[in-house]
Amino acid sequence: MEIVKAIREAGETFQAAEWKLKLADLMETLADARIEVVNVQDVVLDREKRIKELEDALAKTGELVRHLDAYYIQSDEGKPTGHPKCLRCWDVDHRLINLYRSGTAATSSGASNAKNQCPSCNTAYTVARSDTFLVTINETMGG
Repeated sequence: MEIVKAIREAGETFQAAEWKLKLADLMETLADARIEVVNVQDVVLDREKRIKELEDALAKTGELVRHLDAYYIQSDEGKPTGHPKCLRCWDVDHRLINLYRSGTAATSSGASNAKNQCPSCNTAYTVARSDTFLVTINETMGG
């Protein structure tokens, strides 16, 4: 009788071990699924952010005017005002990135190696400004 009892207990132990193994597999699958849900949520948040950026860009399209090698916010008179914005970043990524000045200003002979450069894409634009442009920018900047 003890042998039959031992076999029965061994069978029950084996069955319990099988259930534990199946439960462990299910828990691992669940953990993998949770990780995938987090990854999908990250992708959704990134997409929502990009959609918002594109909606904002679309709203600004009517406010922009191209002058020389940059985009500017358009004044009520339709003239470029404010800081120059990168052509490449707007045309490709629909992002308004202010350009910054690098190089030296124009000399008395008019020569200049000044460039407007984008801090985002590193595109450099040669500075060539007209007098009316300088007046518009100076008025905007309070100068």
